[in-house]
Amino acid sequence: MTFMNLDWIDDEELLYRAVLSNSSLSQLDRNSLITPTLFMDAKGVSVDRDGDRPEEECVDCFRRRFSRTTTQTNGKSIRSYQGTVRLNAHQCRAVAAFPRPAVGNPNRNPYHAHICNSDCDTDFEISILKATQLLNMCSIVELAGE
Repeated sequence: MTFMNLDWIDDEELLYRAVLSNSSLSQLDRNSLITPTLFMDAKGVSVDRDGDRPEEECVDCFRRRFSRTTTQTNGKSIRSYQGTVRLNAHQCRAVAAFPRPAVGNPNRNPYHAHICNSDCDTDFEISILKATQLLNMCSIVELAGE
């Protein structure tokens, strides 16, 4: 068993991002296609590192964490969790986005990390161009309806 480097994310390490659907975050368009907003967040894009876990375990963690059902203003109920995508840290760095381990409570989620706009501690939100590039490079692991 190997241990994650808590200070650095290696280029080969896989990063998983949950695809969510709710009234405040439109990560899916009307045709259920993933949009670049999946990789845009003012606080940095939250991802989970693989941490030498099997892929199914990584995905199952998202399913459990985001399994709640929400009711939209039109009265329609939808599940927050819509799927999972993955990419590796090298792909992020190739478009000048910077994956970094999250600081905070490792007992809550030791695999938590962020993809940020730069390596500066105050530059979190990724540009639409970088978000689009990341979207084009990511692999869909699971998507509702597929």
